[in-house]
Amino acid sequence: MAAILAILWTAGTYGIQVAIRPDRAGWVWLAGSLAGGVLYGVCMALVVRNLQKKYGGRDTAAAIEKAIKKGRLPEGVQPDVWLPLLERKRRSDRFLTWAGPVEFGLFAALELYLGITEPGVWFWWLAAAAFVCFGIWTPFWALRRRPKIDALIASLTQKHSMPPL
Repeated sequence: MAAILAILWTAGTYGIQVAIRPDRAGWVWLAGSLAGGVLYGVCMALVVRNLQKKYGGRDTAAAIEKAIKKGRLPEGVQPDVWLPLLERKRRSDRFLTWAGPVEFGLFAALELYLGITEPGVWFWWLAAAAFVCFGIWTPFWALRRRPKIDALIASLTQKHSMPPL
């Protein structure tokens, strides 16, 4: 994953430089983009690994996301394990409903500032529009997942509170 992110970062930053300032896009810029890409790839791989560890490992984290997407629990789920993880997922989605628009709004403001200070560069306006769209989409995405997470938690709570036979 780190290698893929490093390649995407390098291609993206160097591609943007070539698009907006082709006269400055040389080997030095490519080397800087590559160094930034490697740093970004390693850091993001560590962040993802840490998040997966918080959600019970790679397989459990993937199973939780799949359960939320489908709206039903897989067979053999342990309520003692899944309940705290789904509660954490609910809290993080609740946080995203306001933090996502704030974060993307700040990025959009930065892009607008760059677009105003460099009027001949079209990319800043495109990026500002993209960040505004992400800022609008994020709370809807999180709010759409909330009923599914609540239903999964309710289902686990019912299974967990059933008396043994």
